[in-house]
Amino acid sequence: MNIRLIPYNWIRHFSVGLFCAGLATIAWWVVLHWLVLMGGQGTIWKQFYEGVVILTVLAVTIGCGTVAAESILRRRPVPWMMLLVFVAGLCTFLCTGLGVYLVDLSTFMLGQSMEGTLENPVMGGPATLALRYKILDWIVVGIGAALGALTARLLWHLILKLRARFEEKIPSFIALPDEHSKMSWLLFYNHIVGGLAAALISAAVWHLFNHNLTHDLYYASAFSFMTMGFLFGCFVWGIPPDLYAGWIRILSHHRFGHRIPILALDGGHSERFFGHFPRGLDVFVEAEHGVQEIHASFVGDKAGNYAVRGLSQSPTSLKRFLERIDLSYDPLSPVPLEAGLSMEDLVYMGPPNQQTVVEFLFLPKEEE
Repeated sequence: MNIRLIPYNWIRHFSVGLFCAGLATIAWWVVLHWLVLMGGQGTIWKQFYEGVVILTVLAVTIGCGTVAAESILRRRPVPWMMLLVFVAGLCTFLCTGLGVYLVDLSTFMLGQSMEGTLENPVMGGPATLALRYKILDWIVVGIGAALGALTARLLWHLILKLRARFEEKIPSFIALPDEHSKMSWLLFYNHIVGGLAAALISAAVWHLFNHNLTHDLYYASAFSFMTMGFLFGCFVWGIPPDLYAGWIRILSHHRFGHRIPILALDGGHSERFFGHFPRGLDVFVEAEHGVQEIHASFVGDKAGNYAVRGLSQSPTSLKRFLERIDLSYDPLSPVPLEAGLSMEDLVYMGPPNQQTVVEFLFLPKEEE
């Protein structure tokens, strides 16, 4: 997970999911090989606990994985990252392990009480490998992993709040990153509902491979683990836009590739002016390339909103897919025209025979 290698496009919404899917697949491989190896030498636990162990490992892996992915992308110090991963793992282990154990124990006791009856003559063993008996286990896995990740993020939010309140009294050797954490009910909703949705879909995948496609628990568990990790990483926490900042880049041949960030160094509101006025401009382009003295400006704020303003009567237009916006300044208007910017928008300045083309990009804040 490296924010420099994740572009600001559709792939960023799946990056954490792919990361967690890889971790879940590795966890599945390790646990099954452990069970197979120990099975040949005498298992260290009863067969009843195998489902509890493997599902608990799955929940701990993906719960810790999403917290670790966020910490890596935000470049948090290693000690703090280890603390958050430990808290997420501990909470997930307690919630999932206890929950799956109680569900399996209830199913087993119910089977013992109903065994041999007309309603359920062969309750227990392979008969319980149906979705109606395992659906609660998957729900516990999804909610347990979600609660673990949510607990770690709530703890980090509390740490940052205490840092802001007692900043002068914190010892210098406790390195805290310059980071702001926002908490809302939406985060709680994403974790609980996202974990539950991922668990239900993974349970369906497990049932599909086990009873319809392969009739093999080996492949069923592999694909269900992979699905659970991918969906949990996508639903619960995606890469937020605040890890990126807006930049402008000149595409014209006379200064191809020249780029500057729109936001100020402190990340606050900023406006970058574009033109050929000899002094005070952020981007200087010669007049022979169709740019007026003060031709346009690019605006950005802390909330991640960016816009371009046309400050000249010379031709100025914003072009994107199936859309063109004329930003030339209207002398009868008290304010210049303004249009919001999105990834890879192109701004054309000057007449067609001597245009300067500027591209708007989202790049990682580390580029600053």
